[in-house]
Amino acid sequence: MNRRQLLLRGTAAAALGGLGISNQARATTRPTKLVVVFVNGGWDVTMGIAPRLDDSFIEGPRVDELADVPEDVEELGVYGDLHVALNDCDVVRHGSKVYTKRPNARVFFDKWSSQCCAINGVWTGAVGHEPSTIRMCTGTQSGINPDLGAIVSHEFGANVPLGYVAIAGLPFVGPYAASSGQFGFNSQIKVLFNKAASFPPPTEVDSSYPLFLQSEADEAAVQAFLRERADNWSKIRGDNNLNSTKISDLYESYDRSASFSAMTSDCMDTLTLGRSPTLDRQAELAADFLSLNICKSVLIDSKGAWDTHSGNFSQHAFYNSLYGGLDTLMSSLESRGILDDTLVVVVSEMTRTPKINHNLGKDHWPHASVLLMGAGVRGQTSLGDYNELMESMKMSLETGEVSNSGDQLTYAEFFAGVIEHLDIDPEKYLPGITPFRGFVA
Repeated sequence: MNRRQLLLRGTAAAALGGLGISNQARATTRPTKLVVVFVNGGWDVTMGIAPRLDDSFIEGPRVDELADVPEDVEELGVYGDLHVALNDCDVVRHGSKVYTKRPNARVFFDKWSSQCCAINGVWTGAVGHEPSTIRMCTGTQSGINPDLGAIVSHEFGANVPLGYVAIAGLPFVGPYAASSGQFGFNSQIKVLFNKAASFPPPTEVDSSYPLFLQSEADEAAVQAFLRERADNWSKIRGDNNLNSTKISDLYESYDRSASFSAMTSDCMDTLTLGRSPTLDRQAELAADFLSLNICKSVLIDSKGAWDTHSGNFSQHAFYNSLYGGLDTLMSSLESRGILDDTLVVVVSEMTRTPKINHNLGKDHWPHASVLLMGAGVRGQTSLGDYNELMESMKMSLETGEVSNSGDQLTYAEFFAGVIEHLDIDPEKYLPGITPFRGFVA
C-alpha cells in the first residue's frame, strides 16, 4: 500500500468522527462549496433572465398570453440592474386545458435577487445537446475533461467522504471518478443502503424481488475479496505509473464509499427506488450534504423536458417549478448557515431560437445564459446581452459590460472565470484562456 492510500484511509476514518472545513480561512472571500443546477434540454431565456417582451423580431413570452384571461400578463421585473420576465398567472383553465405561467418567479426574485447575477450571451459554438452540454459544463470540447463539480472535488475534497455527488443528472468526472459518486437517474443508490430495496419484478415472474439477500458476513466477504483483488493487482500490475494511479484510485473509491455510506444512510431512507428525487428534495439533500461536510460539490437536475421543439408553451410550467426549487435550495443553504460559503450555478446547454416554429415550439440556439447566486456574486446584476436577433453581443471580460470593442464571451472564458472565483487556478485546466470576471462582487 502506498502513502496516498494510507493517507486516504486515515482521512476516511476521520470522516466518521466529524470533518472540519480545510479551507475555512478562504470562506469569507471565496466560495468553498458548489451546487450546479443543470437545466437539461435548453431553456427559453426570453421567459427568464433575458426577457424579451416587446422586440419586433423576437417572439418572447407574450406570444403565449391568453387574450381572454385578464390575469395572464407578462411584465418586466426590475431588481436593480437585474431584469427578469414575470407572470403571476397561476392555474388557468382554458377550454379543455389547464395552464400555469410563472408565479414563482416573482416570489423567488423578490426574496433572492440580491444574491443573483445573470450572464447573457455565452456563445456555445454548437447546437447539438451533447457538444453544447460538454462545453458549458467543462469549458472544453472534450467529454473526458472534468466539469465544475469534479474540479472542486479534486481541489478541495481530500478530507471529505465523497468530494462530488451527482444527486440527479450525469456528471463529467474526467480523471476524478474516485472522488465522485452518482445516485443514478432513478435513485439506484438506495440499493447500496437497503439491500431489500428492489425494482418491481415483471408481471409474468411468479416471485418477489430481490431474489437473494446477502448476510452481513456475505457482504464482509465480498469487501474482503475486492480488497484482496486490488492488493494482487498492485503487486502484479503496479508500475509506479498509470497502472499504479488507477489501482490507487480504486482503493480511494472503496474508502470513500465506506465513509460516505456511514454518514448518509439516514438521508437515503427518503429516496424511492425507481424514481428520481424531486427538485425540492434534491435541493434539501444538497444542503444537507454540504453542511455536514460530506462533500464539496453537488450536481442536481432541474427536471422537466426543456427541449421544446413543439409546444414551447410548456416552458412556463418548467420555469415555475425551477424557481420553486431554487427557492428551496437557497432557503436550505441559508438555514444551514452555508449560503455565504456556497456558489450556485444554474446553467443550460443552450437557449432557444427567437422564432416559434411550425409546431409551436422553438429549436436549438447556440447562445446561452447562466444564473449565478451566492458567495461573492454581484447581486441584482445582468451582464452581457443579446442583440435584436437573439445573438450574443461582445462584452468586456473584466466588467461584463456590453462593448463593441469587447470580446465574445464563450463557454471557455465563462468556465475559467467561475473556477477562478472558486480560488482555483484556471491556467491549470484552461491554459491561455482569459477568465470572465464581471460577475465577481
